[in-house]
Amino acid sequence: MGRRRRQGQTQAAMVGLIGFALGAVGALLLAPKSGRDSRTWIGGQAGKVGKSAGDALGQVGSGLRDGAERIKDSALDLTRRFRADDPASASDEIVMQRVRSELGRMTAFAELRGQYLLDVSGGIVTVRGELSNPDLSAALMAAISGVDGVTAVESRLHRDQPTA
Repeated sequence: MGRRRRQGQTQAAMVGLIGFALGAVGALLLAPKSGRDSRTWIGGQAGKVGKSAGDALGQVGSGLRDGAERIKDSALDLTRRFRADDPASASDEIVMQRVRSELGRMTAFAELRGQYLLDVSGGIVTVRGELSNPDLSAALMAAISGVDGVTAVESRLHRDQPTA
C-alpha cells in the first residue's frame, strides 16, 4: 500500500511539472503582459512547482528510510534469535540451522554432503548415514559438538562397505 502511495505522489509531481510546462508555453504565447511581468510570473510558478516536487520527493525519501529501518530491525531481531544469549535455551530448529551453517562453511565436509542426515531433539544432535570416508567421522562429530546449543552428539553412522 505504501508503494502505491509513493507511486501516486511521484505521478502527481510529474503531472504538476508537465502542467507547469504547458501552462508556461501557453502563457507566453497568449499573454498580453510585458516580458518582465511574464518572467516574474513564470519564476513564481516554477517556485511553486519546485516546492511541490521537493515535498513529494521528501515523502518518498521518508518512506524509503522507514522501510530501511524496518528491514534493519527485522535483521537484528533474526540475529538475536539465531545467536541467543543462552545457547542451551535455543530451539531445536535454531540449533539445526546453526549446525547446518557451520558444516556448510567447512570445506572438509563437502565430500560428505548427502551421505548423512541430521536430527535435533532437546539440543541432542543425532547423525545417521553411511560415510564413504570414515576418517572424517570423528571430525564431523567434533565440529557438530562445538556448535552453540548442541548439548550432545549421537553417532548412528555406518561405514560404507566397498563392493568386491
